[in-house]
Order: sequence, then C-alpha cells, then structure tokens
Amino acid sequence: MNNLQYSMIEPNLKITRKDLTDSGAIFTSAMQHIKNCLSLGGFVLLPSDTGYSVAALAKDKEVRRTINTLLERKLTDPISLCFANLAMVEEFICLNSVSASLLETFTPGPITVVCNVKENLPKELTSEVAGSDDRTIGVRIPDSFIERNVASWFTKYTMTTVAVRDPLDNNKIVKDFEQAIKIVKKGMENENLRNIMWGAAVEGKEFYANQSTVVHVTGDAEKLKLVREGDISFEKIQSALGITPFWAIEEWT
Repeated sequence: MNNLQYSMIEPNLKITRKDLTDSGAIFTSAMQHIKNCLSLGGFVLLPSDTGYSVAALAKDKEVRRTINTLLERKLTDPISLCFANLAMVEEFICLNSVSASLLETFTPGPITVVCNVKENLPKELTSEVAGSDDRTIGVRIPDSFIERNVASWFTKYTMTTVAVRDPLDNNKIVKDFEQAIKIVKKGMENENLRNIMWGAAVEGKEFYANQSTVVHVTGDAEKLKLVREGDISFEKIQSALGITPFWAIEEWT
C-alpha cells in the first residue's frame, strides 16, 4: 500500500469498458487499487444509476467539504450514503413500514430515501459527515453493479457518491465518461485539493434517463414527503405503497 504512487490531477487508474470483465465487473486487482485509495482518504469516479459520481468513504466532515469543493457545490450541501444491500442500510437507519417498503420495492434503483438514523449512532454522522441538521441521512442502494460492488468492500465506514453535474449544460448529471473526467480535473485545480488522491475513473455503460428520486420518510410511518422527483415518479411510489402521503418540493442537491 505504501508503494502506491498517485497523480493528483489525473486519475491514477483509468478503467474503460474493455477493461471490465465479461459480466461488467471490475477485476480484483483494480478493485484492490480502488479499495486502497478510498481507505487512504482519496476518491474515485464511478458510474452510478443516472450518470457519473464521485465516491469516497464518509469518514468525517472533511470528506463532504472535499467533494463539495471538487464539484463546485455549496460547502453546506448534504451528501447521501451509498450501500451495497438492505442489510447494510439497517445498520444505520430506523426502518418503519414506509421506508422498508420503499427500499424493498425500488432498490436497487435510482431512489434516495431520507430516514432517521439509529439513536446509538454519533451525532457527528448526521450533522458533520452527512450535513444534516435533523438526525436524518439519505440512503441509496444503487442499481449500478459497480457502485454496489465497491461499497460492499467496506464495513467500518460507508461510502458516499455524489453526482457530477455540468455547469455549462443546465447542471445536468454527466453521462459521458470523458466529460465527467474533464469536470473532475477542473475541480482538482483548486489549491485546497492538491493533496487529494484521485485513485481511479471507471467507465459505465447505460444510465437511467432522469435524475434519481429523493423522498423523505417522516416520523409518522404513514406519511412521506417528496424532496425531488426523478426517474421514479411520485405517483408510482404512492401507488406501490398504497398510501396517500402529503408532499412538498424542497431543495436537495
């Protein structure tokens, strides 16, 4: 691990589609490289459900600050957490009838479910790491096999993945590999990021047409709030749950 040499502006490892296995997975040697980078506090560019995302381990508030700086987001913007499966999610959040149904019905898939965290988890996880002021976190189990596979390698810390957006194209999520690399390279020019390791950039295949949907499960198990509508319509969610939730559109980036 100590012999790894990282380029700061360029990804140390560029993995294109032809470098993946026949099933579309990352080879073990490359995955080990990604694991080492993330464990050392670096980040990687991964294909997510709706485009490319920057992934890092959510260890402390500096990770959120780094990603928000890199992607030119507000430093106070919250980040969601990415999990490989429902069992991992259950270690962090308090499931109720609505949140459990949402995760079982629509994941793996393009949806973020904002829920209350378990009482035994430190306040720093929500207030500093995730950037939440109400003891909630947004959790995702992505449809992206690569994203889930990388997340499955970690147990002590969970992973965050934040979408790369193009400021010159109405802030749309970037689906083009080279464009995503270009945007991240520009972000890496920030003098505050000169010592951050960019371990790898991994090319994906197909993406969902729209951004992911974000919903907030309130303290009342029978109520749900729409934060951002995306690939999964709110009507479809209501129909699947068989409930009549209240809703409001809010800012969530």
